[in-house]
Amino acid sequence: PVGGGPPAAVRPVRPGGPPRPPHPGRCSATASVPFRWLVPQSWTVAAQDQFSQFAWTSGPGQSVRITVTGLPGSAGIEPQFVRWGGQINLDTSDPAALLKKVEEQSLGGAQGQWIELKGPADTILGMIVPHGEMLWVVKLKGENSAAAEVRASFRQFCESWQAG
Repeated sequence: PVGGGPPAAVRPVRPGGPPRPPHPGRCSATASVPFRWLVPQSWTVAAQDQFSQFAWTSGPGQSVRITVTGLPGSAGIEPQFVRWGGQINLDTSDPAALLKKVEEQSLGGAQGQWIELKGPADTILGMIVPHGEMLWVVKLKGENSAAAEVRASFRQFCESWQAG
């Protein structure tokens, strides 16, 4: 950002940059992640699961989980959104109806697709960004009220993504 660095509420992260000390929840410095982004200060680095390359928690009691995952492009964007709907007990029998919630998200050097899914108890917010032969999946999952509290910072995180 212009004016001497990022706002006080965020810290820049450049995956794959210069070597850093080991830190749980971050991928190794040799991983090839073609984006940089700004992480809200209120987020806490979390343990990765079997799929995620980065993970954080936030919200009340750190109950909201945010992940970044790289998938092969062949996994497809729409199947991911439909799968997410099933994870929070939405009716996925009509994928076209579910996909009406998708919005285009312009990013620096890339184009993402944003979706907000609210189930009976849980919410998933997410953005998927095709880049080269990969899909970069940014996902937030949490109980409805907790996810609502973190929504603005998650959207800001997604909008901060820059290719290169």
